[in-house]
Amino acid sequence: ISNLTGWSAAGLLALEKGFVDTELSQLAIRQHCAPELDYKKYQQSFNFLNAATDTSDGLILDAANIAHTSEVAMEIDSAALRALPDFEKLKALAALLSASNDNQSIEDLVMSWVLRGGEDHVLLVTGPTAITGFSAIGKVVKGSGVWLDGSEISTELGGFQHHW
Repeated sequence: ISNLTGWSAAGLLALEKGFVDTELSQLAIRQHCAPELDYKKYQQSFNFLNAATDTSDGLILDAANIAHTSEVAMEIDSAALRALPDFEKLKALAALLSASNDNQSIEDLVMSWVLRGGEDHVLLVTGPTAITGFSAIGKVVKGSGVWLDGSEISTELGGFQHHW
């Protein structure tokens, strides 16, 4: 994955709550309203990819699209997601935004943003080897569907579904 997903969903919640005064909320709002793309990094990676998709519909749904189209399974490792740069910043913002939130834990809120948030301009890619500028968050294996930490994850619980 080219960057951590979830920032756009956090930005939307910050806007909805009127929480726009901190550096973290401003970062999230920028990623929601006017994301910055690293086109050069993306162009330099194309020769090393087997598949690529943006995560605008949410990481899980877009991973499911690759899995279905390629007739494989995608295994995602939540520890790898938590180890991505800026995960702790996103978690800190979640703590600020969830002060009046329902019973959802901060960790669950962040993972919901990361896995299902959507509107992130991040590339999810597959390739035969490590790709410079991208972080491994899982692997492609025989099978079908999307798996998180060894359990199949439903695509029906979030993200944006296109209906034609």
